[in-house]
Amino acid sequence: MGKRPFPLRIIQFLIELDCFLLQRFYLLFFYKCCFFLRPWQDIKETKVYTFQMDYRQVLKKVDLKVGDPYWRWAGQGQTINRRIKNDSMIRSLSLRLSKNGTAIIRVNENLTAGFVQIKQKWYRMDQNAHLSSKSIQPDGKTPVYTDFKNGSKILKKDDHSLFING
Repeated sequence: MGKRPFPLRIIQFLIELDCFLLQRFYLLFFYKCCFFLRPWQDIKETKVYTFQMDYRQVLKKVDLKVGDPYWRWAGQGQTINRRIKNDSMIRSLSLRLSKNGTAIIRVNENLTAGFVQIKQKWYRMDQNAHLSSKSIQPDGKTPVYTDFKNGSKILKKDDHSLFING
């Protein structure tokens, strides 16, 4: 004798069970998306943690404003880092959104060690002794260095400190 096929009732039950489970899965997925993106919530406050930079500069570069929809910024850490990739002042940036609508931005900066004058133009020098490519006026917050000979080393690194070479 041949194999006896499944009864029709069992097949109908399996199809209904499959539809029921699929429907619950989609419903759960929808709820999770709503919980993550929070389409009803706006950003109510911004907190920027930085060392030398002004918080307004950071918010302008990121283009984040109070009142922006929460979903616009949810999960956008890599996108923000691509925006500031060519900024010589910022090494990296992280964004965290809290449940109460606060956007928290932490900035890892390339700190300004001072300004160097070369041929009557000022250039920003960062903590790694790299000079900026475009001239900029000193801001008065960091030291200015003048009278360096062309081709001389600006900084010499030692184990624990930085020394100026003349």
